[in-house]
Amino acid sequence: MSLFDLFRPLPPARQDVGDPRYDPRVGQRTEVLLDGEPQRHVIAYDRHAGWLTRARVDAGGGMALDDSREGVAIETVYGRVQARWRRP
Repeated sequence: MSLFDLFRPLPPARQDVGDPRYDPRVGQRTEVLLDGEPQRHVIAYDRHAGWLTRARVDAGGGMALDDSREGVAIETVYGRVQARWRRP
């Protein structure tokens, strides 16, 4: 960790791709963790409330389809949510 990292602001406490104020450049640079584990396919999160919504992952690691098989299955999970900037 560099001295620069100590003074760099954290990513937003809450993000949602459906929010009109969502900035995809910020979203792409944000890594979201649940109970210390990096999460993939995050759609929304709230660090203070302790939840995130993500695309469900199948056994092969890909995005799972919903019951209609026409869209991606999503799930909301709860725990200690952290957000940090991705390393370049």
